[in-house]
Amino acid sequence: AEAMNNFQAFLQQLTFKQDIVLQYLELPSPNKNELSLQEVADLEFDNRTAYNEDNTLAIYIYFADAPSDTDDPQEGTVTLGAVYRNTSMVIYETTVREIALKSSQVTIEDVETATLNHEFGHLLGLVDLGTPPVNAHEDPNAEHHCDVDGCLMRAEIEFGSGLLGAMNKRMLAGKGAVPGLDSECITDLQANGGR
Repeated sequence: AEAMNNFQAFLQQLTFKQDIVLQYLELPSPNKNELSLQEVADLEFDNRTAYNEDNTLAIYIYFADAPSDTDDPQEGTVTLGAVYRNTSMVIYETTVREIALKSSQVTIEDVETATLNHEFGHLLGLVDLGTPPVNAHEDPNAEHHCDVDGCLMRAEIEFGSGLLGAMNKRMLAGKGAVPGLDSECITDLQANGGR
């Protein structure tokens, strides 16, 4: 609930959509050891109830009880979330929880909030994922991710590598654990009609 409240505040801060309604639909587990984006999309096809209509934007967020099929534990790479359509995202909740439980400082809500906000940044077209950058700031080593240190759109937010270190560093500096968008991403968002 706290992460969804934080996500709603993030949406209100960055968009001109102020009337935001959250609807929850509990789905049975697909009972999989891992999920591909296609499997998540298939679950959405079978279960989604809200769609864009007139001035209403509907976002579908699936909280998966299985990790991504692209995770590689031997390499230490995991995916916390992903976007796969223009209004659809998945949060790999089991992975989010595993990452958060490795820290005594960072909470599950912090990691959920960062992942939700990061993935919605992609739905807004950041970084060069539909919103052309005003100034170059795409990480040459991580396509569609920001190269500005401390930005919400850094690759470590989506893939988990380095996330706890970055969040702990923020907290030690007296900032909240969840990063915001840097000035380059804000400039891109504003050039595309955002706040």
